[in-house]
Amino acid sequence: MEKINEIIYGLINQGIIKNDDIDIKKLKSGTTNGILYTLHYNGIPKYVIKIDKPKLIAATEAFLLTYKDVNLLPNVLYTDEKKEFIVYSYIFGETHF
Repeated sequence: MEKINEIIYGLINQGIIKNDDIDIKKLKSGTTNGILYTLHYNGIPKYVIKIDKPKLIAATEAFLLTYKDVNLLPNVLYTDEKKEFIVYSYIFGETHF
């Protein structure tokens, strides 16, 4: 939990996210070996933070930026310069039925 708190503190200091009643929830990652968290504001999920290997973060970023005009995919808000994590918008819905 220390790593995610460090990341959130850095994102707040950089003005990428607001420090308004943030609630952090760890997700069960179904299709990735990375660690996923959702950031909730007033009980509503707004952002996803994915922590993974740099090669996988770079691939995720490249994919999302390539298809940024597809409304089914999230918007990239920030990618760590070391490619240790990526922040993107939360999209409501289910991916597995």
